[in-house]
Formats: sequence, C-alpha cells, structure tokens
Amino acid sequence: MNPIIEKIALDKKITYDDAVYILNEISGHLVRKVPALQQVIEDIFDNVEPDLLNEHLNKMISLLQQQNIESFKNWRMPPLTTTIRSSGIEGML
Repeated sequence: MNPIIEKIALDKKITYDDAVYILNEISGHLVRKVPALQQVIEDIFDNVEPDLLNEHLNKMISLLQQQNIESFKNWRMPPLTTTIRSSGIEGML
C-alpha cells in the first residue's frame, strides 16, 4: 500500500501520515458498513496476485449471499408489460 499512499500524498501535497489516516478512515468506514469487504480491501492495498484476489472476492460474494438470503427471497421482478416512454421511444419490455 505504501506506493499508493506516497503517490496520493505527493499528488495532493499532503503528508504521508495524513494520507494514511484518510485511507484508514475510509477503509474502516466501508468495513463497518460491509464487514465482508475487509479481506478484499486488504488484498487491493497489498497488491496480491489476481488469483488470490478473485478467491477472496468469491468468498465475499458467498458470505454476502448467505447473510442476505432472506432478503433475496422477497425480491420480485417488475411486470414485463411496462411501457417505456422516454426520448420519444415507446415499446414493451
């Protein structure tokens, strides 16, 4: 993660410590909202191999699906007879 932080600090003319603080706060906020993001965020900043990142992404997706399975059961598709009337285009979906 150091090269990313150094580049941000140089580009924005802020101290390295300030850039670290900002990235840590944003990452922390995201992880508090979606805990399953923790490993993926770490992978991105640690610049891990693509295969390992994909493995962790798949684990995150699986975890999110397991945690929200009840929500998915209540989802409904909109009716297919919706008419689109924008920009003068009309049609059936």
